[in-house]
Amino acid sequence: MHPVNGQGLWWLWPQFIDAYVSSALIKTQTIGTLRSMYSCPVDKGDVNWGPYYKRIELGATSYYFNEPSWAGSGGKIVGLLGAVATQVKQPARVVMVADGATWAPFSWHDGIAKSDARNDAKNNVCFVDGHVQYIPIYWNRAAAAPAYEPPPKYSYQWNPEP
Repeated sequence: MHPVNGQGLWWLWPQFIDAYVSSALIKTQTIGTLRSMYSCPVDKGDVNWGPYYKRIELGATSYYFNEPSWAGSGGKIVGLLGAVATQVKQPARVVMVADGATWAPFSWHDGIAKSDARNDAKNNVCFVDGHVQYIPIYWNRAAAAPAYEPPPKYSYQWNPEP
């Protein structure tokens, strides 16, 4: 992982990997006017914003990178911001990229498109090891989901070090 300082990687990440995407087919397929690689076909967004892939201020993507530096860290690494690969102790549990709705959390896959977040909303999550799962996301109602680790019964974590 390449360390990046500052905020914004959570929604600007496509700009950093775009040069490495070699398939012209993936780059040219579109949903609306945006490339499909960064757009979930069921992304309804929420009632206030609409689909995330249409929101330029969100980086025009349905998916967020695990860099919630805005959530506060108490002096610890938050998400993958500044982390190097050797710091990721459990790559099959650490979130790398997920549906944007994961941060709230709500689920546009379950037909929910509202900003009143709820516990155990299911979202697609891509982990550092590359596998993807459709999993429930824990929400304690105090802050955005990536601002804290979920209880042990959940199959994911935000921070690279346990």
